[in-house]
Amino acid sequence: MNKKAQNLNVTTIIIVILAILVLVILALSFTGGMTELWKKIVGTKQITFDQSDINLAIQKCQMYCEQSDYGSYCRFTAEPLKEEGKEIGPRCWEVAKLYDKKAYCYDGDTKINEEWCKKPENGYLQ
Repeated sequence: MNKKAQNLNVTTIIIVILAILVLVILALSFTGGMTELWKKIVGTKQITFDQSDINLAIQKCQMYCEQSDYGSYCRFTAEPLKEEGKEIGPRCWEVAKLYDKKAYCYDGDTKINEEWCKKPENGYLQ
């Protein structure tokens, strides 16, 4: 008996390899493995925080406003977002804008926001 093996085309082998690679990438992206891989590729650290961190930031901002402590309101930076001594946000006005409108602060009719905090006459952020 003379049996012949079936020939596989080179193109077919390449397509199978690419399909397997695509499946691996999809599996990594759905399981969260791409995040770690992406960090290694770009060399940057992603900064994340959960809902409890947001709630704590909202409470602190509301407390500063209720106490008319505008300096602390202007200078506050959410803890999980401090990195290597640099404050990178969010500030209280950003917490209010992004997460909870109740964290906005007013002094009478004046809204305490980034522009107000950066005014030289207020002296909080310069």
